Amino acid sequence: MSVLRELVGPVLVSAATTAILTPLLYFLLKRRDERKKLHFELRYAEYRKCLQALEEIAAVARIDFKQIYTAIAASALKEALADADEDYSPRLQKGLDELSARLRESFAGAASGLHGLGLVCSGDLLATVNEFVKLQRELVEETISVISDASISNLSASATDAMKEKASRAESLFERILERMRAELGVPGPAAGR
Repeated sequence: MSVLRELVGPVLVSAATTAILTPLLYFLLKRRDERKKLHFELRYAEYRKCLQALEEIAAVARIDFKQIYTAIAASALKEALADADEDYSPRLQKGLDELSARLRESFAGAASGLHGLGLVCSGDLLATVNEFVKLQRELVEETISVISDASISNLSASATDAMKEKASRAESLFERILERMRAELGVPGPAAGR
């Protein structure tokens, strides 16, 4: 009987341990997977919100300022012609000032959509996003400066080249942001060569 006890004892202990630990391990692994899934979903939602904000920021910086200036100037001139005694310049300046204020307000509104990003992304991604926003802010301010100076017809080639170069750098930064977001989410990017 003692031999039987020596053989059956460890088997019973092993079976009891397995019966207790298996469901516990399953529960812990499932909980870890659920936590990972929730973390992924939170990051994905924030990254998506960030991309929308970056698109809005880029849209503000890409305005066709020559067309907008022409529309403002035409409107001011039309009003001035309707009232021949009025000076055309103050109306034009008022329209340009309003446009500048709208551009800054649009930019600030779009940039405010990035506040939560710092909670879920790496420092490297955040630095790239901040560089992109800074570059777009410079483009907006340069555009406002050109519009305010009312020198669109006399815009120097070097100024437009500098703005085009910044826009190109911004596009490159946006691609880097997308790559980093994909890497942090573990989502494969588009195949090379497409």
